[in-house]
Amino acid sequence: CKKETKVADDPEIDVSTLNLTFSYNGSIDTHVDTSFITLANELYIGLDNDIYRKYVYLDFNGDSRFQKNVSTSVNGEDWDFLPILTEGATIDTNRAAWITGVSSSNDDGYLFVNDKDPLPGASAGIAGQGDKFIAFRNGTGSSFKYGWMKVNVAANANSITIKEVAMSNIFNKVIKVGAK
Repeated sequence: CKKETKVADDPEIDVSTLNLTFSYNGSIDTHVDTSFITLANELYIGLDNDIYRKYVYLDFNGDSRFQKNVSTSVNGEDWDFLPILTEGATIDTNRAAWITGVSSSNDDGYLFVNDKDPLPGASAGIAGQGDKFIAFRNGTGSSFKYGWMKVNVAANANSITIKEVAMSNIFNKVIKVGAK
């Protein structure tokens, strides 16, 4: 018997069900750059596969930012991964969860990396792990709207699906991941 967690509906959260899949055939020396507008910001998606590495990468343009990266060593090299949250978790509104260094904020990060050099290589990230959640916020100064993104990276890391994107329509409101 599996206990299922469901986050209560929240009328102060706007949700877009996208189910947008971006993919490539996995051939070496393939690089897919694409972007789309969501919640008034452009989200850039990078899928890359060359002789040295394969990765899935997200980058916001505009005033949206992801939570502070988690530095992870893959095959002896450090990579900045986006923090993965579980459904029902509270999105941390504390400045320390969002700011790196003295004042910079995070607009990009990796979801999967397979570093092939030196051989035999190593991998890290969420490829093949099912639906996962990433927190983000939009705003400037001390006024932010918090949100979450539901993503799924294929086991072979040849595609990423942006399933849902949600954001509070109230500034500085604490929300839960998966709230709709």
